[in-house]
Amino acid sequence: MFLDVEHLLLLIATMAVIMSWADGATQVHQPSKSNQPSAAPRTNCPKTPTETTEIVPTRINTRTHLKELRLAMRNVEYVRVAPLDAYIVTTEDEHQTGSPLNHDRRLQFISGFSGSAGEAIITKNNSAVWIDPRYYVQADSELACHWQIMRNGIRNTPTAAEWVLQNVRRARIRIGADPKLIPHHTWINWEKEFEKYNITLIPVLTNLIDLIWGSDRPEPPKLTMYVHSMEYTGETWQSKVKRVRGAVNAMGADALRARCDVPASFESIRYPRSAEDFLVCARSHGARVGFQPLEDIQCINDPYCVRVLEYDQFWKDLPTFLQSWNKVLLPSMFNYNPGCSHRVVSLVPEEKRLLLPSPIMMMKAVKNSVEIEGMRRAHVRDAAAVCEFMAYLEDKLGDGEKWTEFQVASTLDKFRYEQLLSQGASFKSIVGFGPNGASPHYRPHLNTSLVVARNSTLVIDSGGQYLDGTTDVTRTFHFGTPTPKEKEAYTRVLGGVLALSKLSFPYTVDTSDVDVLARSHLWAAGMDYKHGTGHGIGSFLGVHEPPISIHFNSRQKKSFEVGHFLTIEPGFYQDGDFGVRIENVVEVVLVKPKFNVSGPYYGFKTTTLVPYEPKLINPDFLNPDLRKMINQYNAKVRQIVGAELKKKPDLKGFKWMMKKTGYIPEWLPPKNSASIHESWFFGILAVISSILVAC
Repeated sequence: MFLDVEHLLLLIATMAVIMSWADGATQVHQPSKSNQPSAAPRTNCPKTPTETTEIVPTRINTRTHLKELRLAMRNVEYVRVAPLDAYIVTTEDEHQTGSPLNHDRRLQFISGFSGSAGEAIITKNNSAVWIDPRYYVQADSELACHWQIMRNGIRNTPTAAEWVLQNVRRARIRIGADPKLIPHHTWINWEKEFEKYNITLIPVLTNLIDLIWGSDRPEPPKLTMYVHSMEYTGETWQSKVKRVRGAVNAMGADALRARCDVPASFESIRYPRSAEDFLVCARSHGARVGFQPLEDIQCINDPYCVRVLEYDQFWKDLPTFLQSWNKVLLPSMFNYNPGCSHRVVSLVPEEKRLLLPSPIMMMKAVKNSVEIEGMRRAHVRDAAAVCEFMAYLEDKLGDGEKWTEFQVASTLDKFRYEQLLSQGASFKSIVGFGPNGASPHYRPHLNTSLVVARNSTLVIDSGGQYLDGTTDVTRTFHFGTPTPKEKEAYTRVLGGVLALSKLSFPYTVDTSDVDVLARSHLWAAGMDYKHGTGHGIGSFLGVHEPPISIHFNSRQKKSFEVGHFLTIEPGFYQDGDFGVRIENVVEVVLVKPKFNVSGPYYGFKTTTLVPYEPKLINPDFLNPDLRKMINQYNAKVRQIVGAELKKKPDLKGFKWMMKKTGYIPEWLPPKNSASIHESWFFGILAVISSILVAC
């Protein structure tokens, strides 16, 4: 029997449908191979990585750790009933602080990646890390070749679910994670995504990384919990508790789960309306309580009593406490505040949960008059420390000494620590020279950091914790002759800082709305940066403080308030070549415009007082108003920081500051039409103005 062409085509189509159905019975939601998502390409990595030494010295071979983890994933004692097919490791600690202690840097232990944000998934045979644009370069330099890199924000990058499906061939996949480390909103989003692909997310209460870390795990620091002096806070802790209780009551809750926003923090539960009206603090990692008034564990007729328990008691006592509460306020995610962990939320019955932004977050973001003055004073001393250090560094480099990035970071920390009221660094310093400066959050390692030379830029992002305030400042320096592109990039970044700093705006303006001003000078030249423009900053608290986030795609909306402190920090990064970033802390203040037809108007007052790098400024890319702003800023630095530096026995810092704050011409002759007479006029005017400012 012979088939005609029409029947033959029909038979082929029918067989294709049957084969497709049969394949679908064993393969669940496999991505189309014609458009298969793939990992980012790796540099200096063979197609088939082996256990040989890595070509790139900064990369860490973690194969042994991965083998141990995979054994733990198959141990049913820890992973509930059946072995895991995959395991998730993130950068978060149990408080979702964003700045985990070395004791809690689990992702770095298992992968070698030291960035502040990322997540890894490990299966039986493969491992991958998802990172955001800030860490594209850094991840490739730190992760060994047996790790795949998934660059969030790049087209065709597989999602976690897609990647798991590519690497686990099972009808039903079990993927585990520690719910104490994962924000609740993140956990719920994962569950929704995984369910689409028949992947079950398993809460693993015994952290598998902690299990295999063993004796090599760094010990947590022994910190002390104490009452911060009214001299610096401007308000008693009892008054703050009263305000918080009032807010919690108004929101209809009986208790609030809160946390401190500094390392080795304390979990706390607040009773606002109970017969036993007290606070419960669970100290982490053996932290000590250093104040007598809060050690009373009786809590009888004392509205401000604090019961201090060991950390593990938090999980054991919470179910008991819940019996007397109707509603518990569990902070939800809001910009830099990830909210409660999934473990905390899961212990509270659903009918008792109230998931809303924390009132504490909103209160502490607005500084009172004492805190405002403290922040201003702290920035003066901090600027003096930076000036003294840079004078010292330039002297050493001028003498022919070789300084590494790591040496720069550690020495700068020492200069800060010598300042009055200093409590050390507010975060681990970011110091990147040349190509390392092109990685926004690069942190130098002792044995692999580059030597600072004269042929590229040096980016230093650092800050200090002082009893009266917190600082965060970034400056870009050059010790040789900058290239035209380096100067243009720096000047455009500086232009963005200045343009946003001079803005006045109605009180209703959202923090995300102003981002475009900081980017406008870069966008004009087709340049940009892949991180936010600014974040809130605490007063002797977290250096990244919610709820403020300046980015055009911020998820949560928040308007500015007088008393907010935040950063303005645009940048530019030429991969493999150089980086530029300038960061100032500014204060939100009330301004008086000529016409006030739409309510109060706000503006920014720059708090940071560290000089810019004059040799990187090309005035051609700045209009006269912005050049004038630089001169006004330089005059302010000379007056305020100069007075602080004159207190020092060594005036090297003062001389360095004076050298960096010279006058720049505010009016420049047109390049192609200025006559000789015009050039002479502007030149003489600049000299006279410079002499007047110096006097």
